[in-house]
Amino acid sequence: MVLEAPKWSSLPYDWYRHMRATSPVWFDEATHMWNIFRYEDVCFILNNPTIFSAEVFPGSPTPGLPSIHGMDDPRHRTLRGFVSHPFSPRMIAQLAARTKQVTDQLLDAVIADGQMDMARDLAYPLPLILMAELLGVPTQDQARFHEWSHALISNSTPETIIASPERHLWAIRSFYDYFRQHLQERRRQPRLDIISRLLASQVDGQPLSEQVILDMCVLLMGAGNETTAKLIGNALLAFQEHPTVMQELRAEPSLIPSAIEEVLRLSPSIVSSHRFTTQEVTLEGVRIPARQAVLFRIASANTDETHFEEPLSFNIRRYPNKHLTFGQGVHFCLGAPLARLAAKIALSRVLERLDDIQSIPERPPKHLQGFFVCGVESLPVTFRVVPQ
Repeated sequence: MVLEAPKWSSLPYDWYRHMRATSPVWFDEATHMWNIFRYEDVCFILNNPTIFSAEVFPGSPTPGLPSIHGMDDPRHRTLRGFVSHPFSPRMIAQLAARTKQVTDQLLDAVIADGQMDMARDLAYPLPLILMAELLGVPTQDQARFHEWSHALISNSTPETIIASPERHLWAIRSFYDYFRQHLQERRRQPRLDIISRLLASQVDGQPLSEQVILDMCVLLMGAGNETTAKLIGNALLAFQEHPTVMQELRAEPSLIPSAIEEVLRLSPSIVSSHRFTTQEVTLEGVRIPARQAVLFRIASANTDETHFEEPLSFNIRRYPNKHLTFGQGVHFCLGAPLARLAAKIALSRVLERLDDIQSIPERPPKHLQGFFVCGVESLPVTFRVVPQ
């Protein structure tokens, strides 16, 4: 049975299905990348980092990923350890009260109006504020953070970066200049934040270089908040488009984590990522030479009909739900616990405090379909306040 693709997502599900069936390993002449579409092949790439390296090879036309996402073990493992503590499940659980407080403050700011843009008023500022506090930078700079991270993450494709790198480079320079000032402040007066922790860290008796620390800060503030914001926005849109789901979640809030996993599967913030072959490898009978860029399509793998029953149906009770949105193996997403926590609390508070959430016909949702990320940029709604 061919299922209709969800209307609330901008992903090319039909194309994914066609490519899985006809060209599961396809070389794109425009980007000079090998595209991988099937679930099992994506898992193979993620679980074989010695064959598929995260580090860009010299002379590659394809950009590498920032900081630890663009490193292989053992260096990747060492540097990841320096920032893993604030993102451990135990530490993230301690952020629950603060996350709820920020969520309520954001809702309080708009609740008297009876309408809001759920993306711009909630989904984007919430993870940005949380990440800024973890890093120890002023949350009042959030407008600049959002602009820079949006330019860095949302529109970054190999083609646009190579053909017109100005905006991408501007965002990186802006982040570097900003965090360089905060590094100078922390050297004089350390605090209990990630920047101070990185400055105090050493590898083989040597402190981390300024460039490594800057890369980590840009990764956390840029990629970290942007992808979590898109998860929350995508979930709010999915729930709005399925009124019965919202009713079900209000009646049974314990289903919210499962619903979040289904949003992550069917409308992932990260739709693709890439690696570089260290040796010749064969996938689906196709030979991929060494020193090649390989783009694995996470959104396609997440809807692979050989792995997921009725893959295009939005099923908040789906179990098991082994989607690949957070990756697998050594590069499993460091921020996954924070993303799940922020989404769970934000969605819970929306369902508890708002009712009769309706889209505004003259202001339809706006999607951003990037090469690596996908999400809702604007989601105007009206609502009725639930008496507390």
